[in-house]
Amino acid sequence: MFTAWVMDSDGEVRKQFDDCMQVSVLSEEQMQMKYPEIIDAIGYTSNYVCLVDSQGPHFYPLYVYSVNIG
Repeated sequence: MFTAWVMDSDGEVRKQFDDCMQVSVLSEEQMQMKYPEIIDAIGYTSNYVCLVDSQGPHFYPLYVYSVNIG
């Protein structure tokens, strides 16, 4: 496990995951095929980063956010 920080376009940390187990990037097409309900709920068609921790997967549009790991 590792720590992952979700950062906004200003470089501010918006969320920290202390027990992150996996990080992956999904293209817009992959998101539309696998998780259309996530795109509908968040409202951004973009590439997404998926962080998986003990609570399950969390999705953030790369149009708005970036992720640092450590």
